Amino acid sequence: MKKLVLVLLLSLSQGIFAYESDQHTVPDQELADVGTDMSAFIYKQVNVAIAKINTDIKELPLKIESLEKQIIREENTKKLEFLKDEIAGNKARLNLIKSKMGITLSIYNEIGGRFSWEDQRDGVFGLPLSMIPYPKNVKDNKQITYVPSKFKNIYAYAGFHRIISSSYFVFCSSVKMFGVYMGVDKLGHMFNQGYEYFERYHKELNKTQDKTKAMSTVIDWGKSTENGMYGAIVDGVYSNGDLAANFAGFHFYENLLHPITLDEKTYPPVLIIKEDHTVEFNAENAIDEKELIALFFSNHLNEALNPSHYELLQRKVVKVAVKNRCEKVKRFYELDTASQAEALTESLFSWHGMDYGHRSDDLLRLDTLCF
Repeated sequence: MKKLVLVLLLSLSQGIFAYESDQHTVPDQELADVGTDMSAFIYKQVNVAIAKINTDIKELPLKIESLEKQIIREENTKKLEFLKDEIAGNKARLNLIKSKMGITLSIYNEIGGRFSWEDQRDGVFGLPLSMIPYPKNVKDNKQITYVPSKFKNIYAYAGFHRIISSSYFVFCSSVKMFGVYMGVDKLGHMFNQGYEYFERYHKELNKTQDKTKAMSTVIDWGKSTENGMYGAIVDGVYSNGDLAANFAGFHFYENLLHPITLDEKTYPPVLIIKEDHTVEFNAENAIDEKELIALFFSNHLNEALNPSHYELLQRKVVKVAVKNRCEKVKRFYELDTASQAEALTESLFSWHGMDYGHRSDDLLRLDTLCF
């Protein structure tokens, strides 16, 4: 019976895209920081993709040549069709991995699906992160993930007027990475929706040749998803943190093969394509494997410091819950004055000076609720 319930919950969660987390209900002890561990995992997956690309670049031309010779000798009609299909598939793969879009897609294929499954493990089954080397969910005698019980988080008594709210069925843990407390769901947003941003941006850029317009189109699409099945339609929450994670993820994928500029500093591509079309890490970038993703983590991902927008009925209940946690929240995040909290919150309205779709109206801000 228990297994049946788990299967039903998993099926349910696969139809729901909004995973909520709670950084207002803080742990009694600080969590272990596993940012460098996650970065090492991403670095390993990028290497897996590069190895496959480089092997195919060298071997596929020889394979295609061999198959074309077989066709000349083959008389069996069915076998001929099979060989032609195999050649077409190999040529398509070869053409794909000779392009920047194809290389990035190959890297995404080694990363994205793992985070979709991680959301299920954490939100539905309550299992620790499988990507980092601490199966007992402890590092340096500190807990790695933290989730309050479903009736002790800020959403506990909110949203019951809805037919279904994922806050009660798929509620994800908090984790600390590169000093940032955030929901595990932000990793899925960063490495899945971030790639969707990347793909849409370049499709639009190819059509318009206008980077500003392409980025604006992507941001508008992101806002529509947060107003839709990734957020408000499902559980009444428009998460600024989710959109920031999407935007940060876009820059991660963009920086794989393109330079990016943040705060007037330009970061060269992480990878380079050599003359023979093979791919390798860029010596000019020289990022350590433990810091590969560090640039993309900030307090934008923390939904206490970068609060969400709630529909009216849900907002009233969550507001009370946030106020009840004020003293502990202020101590945990070391917020001493209203002006300090205000400056921090408003610094998260943009991402390195760029619009990422932030919604600033009717936010449950710590500077106004807790001081």
